[in-house]
This record gives sequence, structure tokens and C-alpha cells, in this order.
Amino acid sequence: MTDLQNVARPFLLVLHDIEGVDDWTKDKTEQLGKSGFDVMTPNLFANAKGTDGAPPTSTELTAFAETLSDAQIIENIVSQLDLAPSSTRIGLLGCGWSGAYALMAAASDARVAAVVDIGGVITNPVSTVLRPGSPLNYLANLEGAFFAAFAGQDANFPDNEIARLRGQMINHDKRGEVKTYDAPARFWREDSLHTAALWRRVETFLREHLQENGEVDEEGGLPNEASRLHA
Repeated sequence: MTDLQNVARPFLLVLHDIEGVDDWTKDKTEQLGKSGFDVMTPNLFANAKGTDGAPPTSTELTAFAETLSDAQIIENIVSQLDLAPSSTRIGLLGCGWSGAYALMAAASDARVAAVVDIGGVITNPVSTVLRPGSPLNYLANLEGAFFAAFAGQDANFPDNEIARLRGQMINHDKRGEVKTYDAPARFWREDSLHTAALWRRVETFLREHLQENGEVDEEGGLPNEASRLHA
């Protein structure tokens, strides 16, 4: 039997959304910490400046994020992984703006054993110097397990886009699942039955892939079997 007191807690990097490290992010980080993970939330917008020395507003944070390249953001995230003890398993979780960057950073560093992307962009509509490729293109290089969730009522994520993501997981034989919830955009930040179900599944997924004594799904089955894949 495993001595649970001597098992290192998995290291989980929680990435903030476009609002920065707000109260919701802090509360979610604390909740995940109580669930058995060593959690850290880096401030990826630490260099953002507000007007006349005031904290940056949501508009200013969005404008600052648009000046950063994908490469800069990924490098910043990957550098945070060095803070994890060498003996622990590492997970990445991003919501909204950071969901895509969780996937891209995980695909750029084989140390990540599990990654959660909630509502992250799947494909960039236009290729630019700062955004030269879509997050979907990174999936082929992903080593760890992948969980993605989207709001079914969000027009930014039509069924064909989500189908493309599922198709690439199959083509590249990746472990994980893609789930769609019949809920409005950014529902993961609200109190609802769908939100509660999402976060239960996220925590179970992370325990399954990061903890040595990982548990099975609380329902005893495989949710969304059509999109859950096993390598």
C-alpha cells in the first residue's frame, strides 16, 4: 500500500484569464489547492501598466495581452514549470484567454503530464507575426493527457471547430477527452449545474493523471465516450 503522506503532491500551474489574477482566479486556485495539488498562479500580465500608476483596467489588460506574442507567453509559462520539484508530476490549467496557452505550453514541454483547456481558442482566424499558428497545430506535439471543455451556446466555438479538435486527437492518438456543455459563454465562472459538473470532472481528470493514487470517474464510467480517447 502507498504511504500517502510520503507521496509528493502534484504541481498544478493555473493560468489566469484576460482579467488577470482576479478574485475568481484566486478562489479557484485555493479550491484546487484544497483538492490535493500544490497550486501556483503566475501573473502573466505583471508588466502591464495602468493609467497614472493605477492598477490596469480590464481594457488595459486586454490591450497589453495583444502586444505579447504567442512565443513570449509560452516561454513565460514554461519558465514557471522550473519551480516544480523534480519528483512531482506537473499539470497545466487555463480558462478562456489562457486555455489555448495551456495547450501550447504543455505541447512545448514534455514535463507536463496533464493539461486542461477550458474555452481556449482552437484556431486563430488570421495568422500574424504575434500569432503565427493556431493552438490546434500544437496538439501533435503534446505528450501528456488533454482535457478540453467548451460552452455549446458560445458562437465562437461552432460544432465544426470542436469536431476538428476531436479529429486531431484521434489522428495523433492523444489521450484525453473533449466535452461540450449546453451552457452560455464563460459559464465556468458562474454558479450552475453545468459549472459544478465541469469542475468535478476537471478535478477527477487531474487526479487520474497526476496523482499516484489517481481515482476513477465518480460515476464509474467514461463520460462522453465518443470523444474520450486512449492511446
